[in-house]
Amino acid sequence: MKDNLKKHQLQLASYAQEVFVQQPTRRFVYGLLVSEQTIQLYQFDRGGVIYSSKYDIRDDAETFVQIFLAVATEDETALGLGRHIFWAPDGKCYFDPEGKMNRVYTVVTPEKPFQRAAIRGRGTTCWRVEDNQKKQFLLKFAWRTIGRMKESVFLKAAKEKNLQHVGWMERSKTIETLYCLRSYMPLVATNRKGDRFPVPDRAHHWLLEPWYGPRLDRFESPLELLEGFYDAITASKELLSIGILHRDISINNIVLDRRPDTDTSAKLIDMDMAIRLDRTGSGVKTDVRTGTRAFQSLKVLEGIGQHDHLDELEFCFWLFCYIIFTYDAPGKLKKNPPLSIRRFHASRSEAIDAKRHVLRDTEIHEAISDGMGPATAVLFLKLQSFFSKVTEATRKEIDRRARGVSNTISRQLVRRHVKLPTMAPELVLPSVDESKCELG
Repeated sequence: MKDNLKKHQLQLASYAQEVFVQQPTRRFVYGLLVSEQTIQLYQFDRGGVIYSSKYDIRDDAETFVQIFLAVATEDETALGLGRHIFWAPDGKCYFDPEGKMNRVYTVVTPEKPFQRAAIRGRGTTCWRVEDNQKKQFLLKFAWRTIGRMKESVFLKAAKEKNLQHVGWMERSKTIETLYCLRSYMPLVATNRKGDRFPVPDRAHHWLLEPWYGPRLDRFESPLELLEGFYDAITASKELLSIGILHRDISINNIVLDRRPDTDTSAKLIDMDMAIRLDRTGSGVKTDVRTGTRAFQSLKVLEGIGQHDHLDELEFCFWLFCYIIFTYDAPGKLKKNPPLSIRRFHASRSEAIDAKRHVLRDTEIHEAISDGMGPATAVLFLKLQSFFSKVTEATRKEIDRRARGVSNTISRQLVRRHVKLPTMAPELVLPSVDESKCELG
């Protein structure tokens, strides 16, 4: 097995990842590598993987038996399953905020939680639950990096300031830390060169917020899409007004607000990546690891300068492009979207090229289907013109870097100053004929 150790480790990691997917309440997964001579225990968790020394099955027979007894226990918690989401004898799935397996909330769609596929990281898992009064909530579990400001802090601030287009929080609680989960072992890792470096500790927590509705790309009419998009931009403006940048505006983080007693069309949720601005209102350094690549601004993708409110708006624009070019009509995906749009999810350099192509292509709006309504193409052209101006300096800097002549030492890119909309003239939604939006 020594010759194929890396291959076996990767295979074991693949199995562990599938366990996390099929059992969304997993906190960690055990795995074994066993040969005719040795046994080695692995633990996969949101910090990555830790593993034991190799034990000789004959010389360390007692250890061999202890390991097998440990992974064969009937104690589900000891095997890595959580106690907050559980199945009851009545066949229903429940959530207990205290983890004592009391039936406090009913999980509405237990078979379809939202999950992140990666083993290492936040491990975000979301469920739709309801209380005894049938009021529905979004329940989110995640592993936050300790040292990063809690998402609950931003959500509380949004509620205290009465931000109408930003999601609010009902309650939250921390469950455990990665350090505790690993039995207080030092959080360090070793690279291929043998260098040791710290692994950030993470705090496992749950958060409960109102259930507003499905995500933006589940729009039922072009009008609902346009109104939801408008509200997402408004939410970004509201956050900026209290000194917060979201930094992860994406297709999963804008949800339609379909509650009967609401005046808003959409909410901006998920503040995991949010950050506070300093007192001067300046941005924070761009980080390509923050946010979803398909919707990141050109400046963030290239790692230029500071992340500011214009990047937030550009995130919204790329999200809008992605939806209008991948749908023929509400609920009907386009069979063959433009290549540049499909490349939004490609490598960083390909995503940059694709987005630059969208900005300069004078005919790409013709790929917007009639089923998306006439106002959609009009708005796209206005936004295309707006962001062509906003990103002009960024695109020139990208070209200079490609030629290897850029001065990157302490360089703050000076961008065209465009005032965040109330809305700005270039961003005003055109008048919409609702009869044309409600396509039969």
